[in-house]
Parts: sequence; C-alpha cells; structure tokens
Amino acid sequence: MADGKLDYIAEKLDNVAEKVSEMNTKLEVHIANFTTHVEQEDEHRDELHRNTEVLKTNTDSLKDHMARTDLLEEYVKKIDERFTPVEMESMRKKAVTDWWKGRIVFLGKLGGAIGALGAIAGILKWLLSSL
Repeated sequence: MADGKLDYIAEKLDNVAEKVSEMNTKLEVHIANFTTHVEQEDEHRDELHRNTEVLKTNTDSLKDHMARTDLLEEYVKKIDERFTPVEMESMRKKAVTDWWKGRIVFLGKLGGAIGALGAIAGILKWLLSSL
C-alpha cells in the first residue's frame, strides 16, 4: 500500500514537472516574442524621433518662407504705392513697345535668313545648270 501511494505521488510529481516544463517552454517563447516586440518598439520610437526632427525643420523652413513671402508682398505693395498711375501707364506702354520691337527684330532676322537661303539656293541652281 505504501508503494502504491509512493507511485501515485511520484506520478503526480512527474505530471506537475511536465506541466511546469511545458509552461517554462511557452514562457520562453513569450519572452522571446516580447523581446522582439520591445526591439521593434525602440526602432519605431527612433524613427518617430527622426521624423519629428524632420517635421520641425520643415516647419521652421516653412515659417521662414512665409515670412519672406509676406515681406516680398509688402515690398511689391509699396512699389505699387510709390508709382503714380501716369508712371505705371508709361511703364506698361514701354514694356509693350519693347515687346513689339523685339518681335519685329526677330521677324526681320527670320526674313533675312529665309532670303539668304533663297539667294544661296538660286546661286547653287545657276551653278549646277551652268555645268
């Protein structure tokens, strides 16, 4: 009877040892997964920090750009206020005149080039016909 009880106790102890071993294996797997998760979280945190720094730099750059744009806008408004309507009309007329002069010069050069090509073609035709 004592042997039966000892066998029963030994069997129960073996069962407990097996369960503890299974739990230990599962716990090791969970610890490894948790360690991997913590490492990934650290990487994400570092990436978030870098992105935050880039965003801060871009925000500062945008603020600087906006300030410069405001200064430029104020400068243009001051220029417009500085000129009288007569001066503005005179500048517009001069700009249109300069544009037309440039267009006429271009067309003149184009016509001259076409005329020169025609003259060269005529000379070549005369030379070829005289041979």
